[in-house]
This record gives sequence, structure tokens and C-alpha cells, in this order.
Amino acid sequence: MICGVLLAGLMGCVGQIDKIVNEQLANMVQISIDDHGVPTIVGSSMLDVVRGEGFMHARDRYVQMDMMRRYAAGEMAELAGANFLALDQSNRRYRGRAVCEEIFTSLSPREQAVLEAYADGVNMGLDSMESFPREYGVFGSDPRRWTPADSLLVNLSMTMTLTDSSEAELDRHEARRILPPEWIEFLLTPVDPRDKPMIPDVGSPAQLPPMPRAFPSDMKPDDPGEAPARQGVPGSNNWAVAGSRTAAGGALLASDPHLMITLPGIWYRVQLLWSAGDQTAELTGLSIPGLPGVTIGTNGRVAWGFTNATIDRMDFILLEIDPDDPSRYKVPDGWESFEEFEEEIKVMGDEPETLNSRWTRWGPVVDSDADGSLIAVAWPALRPECVNINVIEMAHVSNVDDAVEVMRGWYGPPQNVLLADSDGRIAYVLSGWLPARRGFDGRFPVSWADGNAGWDGPLDESLRPVVVDPPDGVLYTANNRIAELEQSRLLGHEWGSPDRAARIDELLGDRVDLDEADMLAMQLDTAAPGLELYRDLALQSVSEAHPDEQVRRARQLVAEWNGTSDADQIGIGILNRYRRAVNRNLKSYMVDAGDGASAMSLRISEAPIRMVLEQQPKHLVPASHGDWSRVNREVFERVVAAMTAEEGGLETPWGERNQSFIAHPFAAVFPEWLRGNLVIEKPQSGYWGSVRVASSRFGASARMVIDPARPREAILQTPGGQSGSWESPNWMDFHDDWQGGQPTPMMPGESSVRFELVPKPITTP
Repeated sequence: MICGVLLAGLMGCVGQIDKIVNEQLANMVQISIDDHGVPTIVGSSMLDVVRGEGFMHARDRYVQMDMMRRYAAGEMAELAGANFLALDQSNRRYRGRAVCEEIFTSLSPREQAVLEAYADGVNMGLDSMESFPREYGVFGSDPRRWTPADSLLVNLSMTMTLTDSSEAELDRHEARRILPPEWIEFLLTPVDPRDKPMIPDVGSPAQLPPMPRAFPSDMKPDDPGEAPARQGVPGSNNWAVAGSRTAAGGALLASDPHLMITLPGIWYRVQLLWSAGDQTAELTGLSIPGLPGVTIGTNGRVAWGFTNATIDRMDFILLEIDPDDPSRYKVPDGWESFEEFEEEIKVMGDEPETLNSRWTRWGPVVDSDADGSLIAVAWPALRPECVNINVIEMAHVSNVDDAVEVMRGWYGPPQNVLLADSDGRIAYVLSGWLPARRGFDGRFPVSWADGNAGWDGPLDESLRPVVVDPPDGVLYTANNRIAELEQSRLLGHEWGSPDRAARIDELLGDRVDLDEADMLAMQLDTAAPGLELYRDLALQSVSEAHPDEQVRRARQLVAEWNGTSDADQIGIGILNRYRRAVNRNLKSYMVDAGDGASAMSLRISEAPIRMVLEQQPKHLVPASHGDWSRVNREVFERVVAAMTAEEGGLETPWGERNQSFIAHPFAAVFPEWLRGNLVIEKPQSGYWGSVRVASSRFGASARMVIDPARPREAILQTPGGQSGSWESPNWMDFHDDWQGGQPTPMMPGESSVRFELVPKPITTP
């Protein structure tokens, strides 16, 4: 009904309408656009509407789409020159273009038809342009046409962005060669006593492994300086509240995925409507230019939002090479020859480079260890049977039960999916193809040569985390561990800090009568509870009567800190630096094995560090110090000296220290006269450990709040603007509301028809 009414209304709109003829269309598609550039695309079938979506993506965001497919394919240097050659060499080893072409042939006929229709629409959009985007003029080239496999490259690009396990596993492999086993187990624990999994731990709460009795080395390490230690997994939040807890009686979903923030932003707002016979669909929300459909949003009955699941699906394999023939590696049934590929990497303005890519039956060779042993990787993103675009089926789900089944079968980058439906129900499901490991746990590279280790297909569906209709009416994720410990160990070993999840739980509490404004206020919450430990350490270890005036002033500012990451706060800037320095200092003792052997690149969670800092065990006081108070005081003094010497000194407000730097990807290589339009630098609130995650280049790529039964009350904020052209009035027109946290509507505003995509007339002989 809604599609027919809207279509009739649009056909009555007046104004200039551009008619575009396309022979692939079954029926006319009308595209109306509001004042912010957000399109509503109406047609009689999904395929025709997807053509319209591809048309608009191309017209507004073709450069972004092109960059994403080129990134995954290792083809950036072809457009932008030798500055991107190293990146291409790293990514081309995966042979993304060939892999995605193979994946396309393995998809269902329905998925293939959707990708073909979308590509047709993209090329229709390219053909309709009066001139190509300015970026192509700067680089002296024309855009290359779109193919269905290019959309799968965009999907691969997102998967690469959201995969965070590769360096960690290789670092753990090297650390195990240096550190004693008890330190490996302590430092690499996936457990944090503060964890708040949605699926509770069985029995008593999870505990850290025993604290070792001595540091690996009693050597005093060199001054660790101010280089940052790992801060955990910065990322996204989502939560859902059942109708029993809301003012309107409907379920509320809040989702704020955090990503690198660039210009233009990753998301493109869109509304898609189609009706054919009994099939009616309505999709509203956020799409990814280069991919068909709506990635995050609502179909009018169910709403969905994501956080990155941070599970481990990359396994590194130690290869055993035939001593008599280095072109062969060992497999369970003997020796097998590497598959060799010669990849040509084109470089704009220079000669092409050649890359030799070697593949095993499990995946490509990607590295070697300190002994020179070759390492291959097994990764579902490179396997046709492990990738699909089934998320498009969310257009037709009617409730959270249907949605859970669709998301179970969506093999994109694994996500923590939260769902809310118009009947007031909520649910959680982990999406993605999940490997069933045999003979190893995935923490370290192992050999698969004898067949004792490997993958036994996908993880049994009974082990996939799912929660439907929780008794307390609340679900939430924040990149934290979401399942009970044994179930979690099947999925990975690195989870985000529990701080954000705990804060979301605290803010929700036992509240009822929640509404959209309450959800947005939570997304903008700036409490930074993870820094309270470091404030206590500073105040305990540094005397108010310290002889250095600057140290005394820094201590005072720390004592006056209000516990938030608000832009006007000063003490948080000192505490943030102090936290990094304390952690790095302690980590240097933990991973320094003497004789110059160190594993400082090892990524460890903050849980073991916090355990040592909280308990301050006498047996682990560094040999060169008498007590922990002296250790922590000296670190504070070093931090104060460094900050005092910097411009602005100690008194710089947090908003300036945390200033955004949001830029067009090519801002640094474009002519100087263009750069003023391509970079935004503004003071901002937020912190990686606050619900409002924000750093200079990373933050909320969107904030969505929706009750699917009340779409007109839904809120959607995105940085930048809808257009990918800095010459457009829609280049930045959403940005101030996003930065200031002003509630802006999710639904498109008043609009008029701008384009009619019409079938090619049938001619009679």
C-alpha cells in the first residue's frame, strides 16, 4: 500500500525530470531527492529499484566505490600512483579480483541477478554524468565501468577493514619463542573479570590465569617514552530494548557503528520501495556505495544494527617445505606443488610492477617467521562457499524470528546483529561463516601438514550465539565478549574492553519508559570509567607537596577531572597520556626476556595489566625500584615533563587534544588550493573507552535510533554529507548535527522527482 500511494504522489510532482532510458528495466523507476540529497527510489521490483540505487550511488559516490574495489583488488596505484604501490603489493597477494569473480559464479541465481542489476544501474549513472568527478581530472584518467564482481570487492574491502586478527596471531607466534609459558598464558588471556557477556558464563565468573612469580627478566628496560600501548579494540555499540521497557510500548534499537571517519563518510542514506503483486518491500537506512540494498536500517517491520564481532576467522599455517623440491609443501596425503600466479600491478605514470603470488590448498602464502618458515593463511573471505550477500533478504522479514534466520545465513564480515520488531520484540545473533577448528585453538600458527589440524567446515549452528526475547528486555554489545567462555573460545581470543558494555548496562539499568531521545543521549555519553584506576594511581603515588610545580599542577588537574571525556575537561588529557605510559612501562617489564629479546609488539588485553596495577604485588616490583609507588610516580613525572614542553602545555582542553582530522583520502596528494574543502579539524568530546568513541580519525560513522513501529520518530546522524563532491551543497550538510549530537530524522524529507528511469520502448518491425 505505502509503495503505491508514494508512487502515485511522486508521479504528481512537478519540476524538471531527467528521463534515462535503460533496456534492462522491466518497468519505470522514479527517484525523488530531498534537500539533503537523500533519494527515495520507487519501482515495481527489487531488481529495478536496485538499478536505481546503483544509478544514484554512481552519481553521488563513484570515487568512493572505485577506491574500495581498488583497495581490495590491489589496484590503487593504477589510479593514484607509486605512493600506493606498497599497499597494492600487500593486498594483491590475496588476488581479490580473481577471488571475487569466482565467488560471483558460486552465488545463487537470485544474488547474481541482484548484483548484475546493481552494476547495470551504476553504469547507467556513469553514462548520465555531464562530467566525471573532479578526482579523475586530477589523476588524468577516466573511471572504469562497474562489474558484479566489483561489488564483491567492496564487500571484501569491508571484510578486510573489519578483520583484526592477522598481526595479532603472528605477534603471538614470535612472542611464544621468547617468553616463558606462564607469561604467555597470563598476557594472552581472553578473559577479563569485568566481562559482561549477554550469554552468561556457566558457574563462577571467569578468572584470569595465575599471576607469574617473576618477570621474564629483572633487567630495567630502557625508558619506554610516550609511544602508545594497545588500547584494546575501539569500536561500535548497539543495544535493543523490548517494548516492556519503552514509553511507546514498541521495541527500540540503537546502533552506532564506529569506523575510520573520512570524507565522504562510508554510509549513503537511501529509501527503497517496490511493489509487484503481493510482494511489497520498504527499506530505509544506510547503504554502502558499491553494494546493493540497505546494510543498516529497517524494512518497516524489523530494524537491525551491527557492531563488529571481532571474532578470529584468520588462521595462519606453518608450511613444511619439501627439502628436495622447494616448489612443494607437505599436505596430509604427501607433497603438493604451490600454485603460482604472476600479478601485474599497474602504476600511474610509471612502469608496472610484477608480484608473484603463491597459493596453497588452504590459501595464499603471506609471510615467514623468524626461522624463515613460510606461512599461509586460511580465511573464509577468500572462499566462495563462505561468502554471500544474503543480507538482501532482510527486505522481506516480518519479525525477529525471521530476521535471525536470515542473519544466520548471511556470510559477510561477521557482526553482532541486534534486532527489534514492530511487535516490541528483540533478538541477537552472530552473523557470518564461522570455522570449526580441529586440533588447535587458533591462537598460534600451526602446521596442517599431517591432517591433525585444520577446519571441519562451518561451526555447528547449535554453537552460534543467539538470544531471543531476553527476560529483562535488554540486549547490548560493544565489541566485548558476548558468549559464555567455552563458547567464546570457539570464536576467538581477543575482545574489546568491557568498559563500554558495562557503561551501557549501567545507563539502561532497570529503567522503563525509554524513548528515542534517551537512546541518543546514551550514544553521546562521555563517561570514561576505564581511567579511574589511573587517576587513583596518580593521586596515590604523587604527593600534593611534590617539589616540582608542574607536577603539583598536573596532580591538581587530575584530581579535578569530572570523570568524562567532555571537550572542556583538562585532566583527562593528562590521564590518557599517563595511562599509556604506565601500561607501556609495565608491559616492557612483562615482555622483556633479557639479552635484547623483547615482544613489545605483542597485543595484550588490559586485564592482566590492570590486575598487576590493582594488586601491586611485592614480588613483581621491578628490581631497580623499591616499591610500586615510585614506579608510578616516575612515570607521572616523565609524562608531565613531556606535556609541559609541548605547545599548550598541561592546560590544553581535551577537545583540542582530541581534535578531529577528517579528510578526503587524497587530500595529501591533491593541489594545495583544493585542500581547504577536503579536511575538517574541530575540537570534539569523546574517548575510545567512552560510549561516545571519538579520536582524531575514528568515531561514530553513524548513530541510529529506531522503533520500527514509529519510523517518523527515528533518529539518524552521519558525518559529512550525502554527496561525494566537495562542490555540492550536500558535501557537509549533515556534519554539524552529527558532531553536535543534534537529533536529525532518519526518514527522507520532502522531495520531488528528479529522475525517471524508463525501459527502452519496444519497436515493431
